[in-house]
Amino acid sequence: MYSGYAALLIALTMGGAIGNVHALSEMESQSLNSQSEIGYYTSTNSPNEPDAVLLLNELKLVPADGFASFFETHQGISAKLLRANIPAGEVHAWWQSLDYSSRAEITRRAPELVGNLEGIVYSDRDRANRKFLDETIRKLEHELESGVGRGKIVAESNQLNMLKQIKKTLDHSPQIRHRNLIQLDVKLPGEVVISIGDLDNADYVSYLIPGMFFTVEGQVGAWVDTADALYKAQSSWLNQLGKPGESVATVAWIGYQTPHLLNVGSLDLALEGAKHLSRSISGLQAERPKSPPFLSVMAHSYGSTATMLALQEGSITLDAFAMIGSPGAQAQTVGDLSMSSENVFVAEASFDPVCNSAFYGSDPGSKEFGARRFGVNGGVDPITDRYLSASEGHNEYFRPGSESLRNLALIGIGEGALTMGSPTQ
Repeated sequence: MYSGYAALLIALTMGGAIGNVHALSEMESQSLNSQSEIGYYTSTNSPNEPDAVLLLNELKLVPADGFASFFETHQGISAKLLRANIPAGEVHAWWQSLDYSSRAEITRRAPELVGNLEGIVYSDRDRANRKFLDETIRKLEHELESGVGRGKIVAESNQLNMLKQIKKTLDHSPQIRHRNLIQLDVKLPGEVVISIGDLDNADYVSYLIPGMFFTVEGQVGAWVDTADALYKAQSSWLNQLGKPGESVATVAWIGYQTPHLLNVGSLDLALEGAKHLSRSISGLQAERPKSPPFLSVMAHSYGSTATMLALQEGSITLDAFAMIGSPGAQAQTVGDLSMSSENVFVAEASFDPVCNSAFYGSDPGSKEFGARRFGVNGGVDPITDRYLSASEGHNEYFRPGSESLRNLALIGIGEGALTMGSPTQ
């Protein structure tokens, strides 16, 4: 019934090696029950949807005291604009032209629009998404307390739990770096993107893209903690290398629906993820045209497949790309990716059954593919003399204190030549 990659993952799941994932029955139930509630990010619309473009042009002409009536008259405008894929550069120019009072009024009237429209300043998106999150939580709590039908109780309870997990992840003490909510789809199964550091100004930005079995409800906290660990490692290396004035930002990106055992054999979700990732990165590049950061993507498992699809289409450009635990993609060599082959990296841990599977068409770890290999087997750091642990299996590449995380951190700050275990060492 199953073969290759899917069979390996079934075996891992049955043996508990995947770790921290919902039971198959729970995932299947959530997936099937939520198909009618997919949010605006998973809808497919033409980038040139006339109505949405006209609406944005009309919105540009609205005076500060006219936003209340405009949003009252144009019901559903937020979802329509978000689906339309309006060029982020055009959105950025419009947002920059607004004064403070106009921005504040639009945020008050349409927080979901401000929070998720690519091209808007990230600090403004964070404030808007937090407002949207709190408003949605209050609305769901009120509806559940007021009494709804049995079917709706289950759906809204699941949705509320997902949103509370996001809320919990955002709450922080003075000991934890500020977390910014820069994308939010509140409908099941949800999508969320949380950044650590100043994404509007950081010199280095690293996106972390997850693979299968990741859900917002189940893994958002752990994935943001992973981004936090990478942030800490990169900041430490900047100090170590004599660059204390430079800064980093890391992005825990759960901006697409990842596959489970019943649909992992298809590339449909990877194609969807490629589209969403392209949109996110285009938004960053449009928001910072005069001060582009060194931009990297660290992609795990199925996430590497989605990223390679985006790079193969040429819809994004990156300064560095690292694949870990990759099942491959349609690209056969680094030459098929729209970036410098010198900055495409790959690592394969021992006892990781996904590596070398070439399940989706290629083996990024092969010599023929042409990516630069880096080490994950542990050892002594030649720069700091610290002992680094090994990563084993499919899910230990981001372990703090590991050779793998050390190398990923250096790749993300443009120091790939310093990675351990590479042919240049």
